[in-house]
Amino acid sequence: MYFNPDKYITRDEANRVLNMFNNQEGQSYPCGNQRVCCGYFTPYDWKWERFVDQNMENIKIRTKSGFLLNNGDNWIRIPFSSNIRGQRYYKAKIDRHINRDFFITEIMPNCYNYCCNFEWI
Repeated sequence: MYFNPDKYITRDEANRVLNMFNNQEGQSYPCGNQRVCCGYFTPYDWKWERFVDQNMENIKIRTKSGFLLNNGDNWIRIPFSSNIRGQRYYKAKIDRHINRDFFITEIMPNCYNYCCNFEWI
């Protein structure tokens, strides 16, 4: 449902989003009853495992769906079919093959005012 090649984000949209989030101040703490963390959005297990391997020497605690780094960054993997209500993302890495509608309705609002480090993977 959320992985549809006909509904990808265009290159122009991707660049605008990248500039918008990377140029805002961001906020690493919640304003209410949200959870602020770093989100890794991909439907591919191998991309997540590669990301974990790249950070292995800095991982303080590791769980099935995420890890905590020595610098305090709490990264969690979010498959495209997940319900992400109540979470806000201070840092986000998002697969380029994301469905445009899912990105606009689910991810962008959760990054708005919080995310200051955004990357397309």
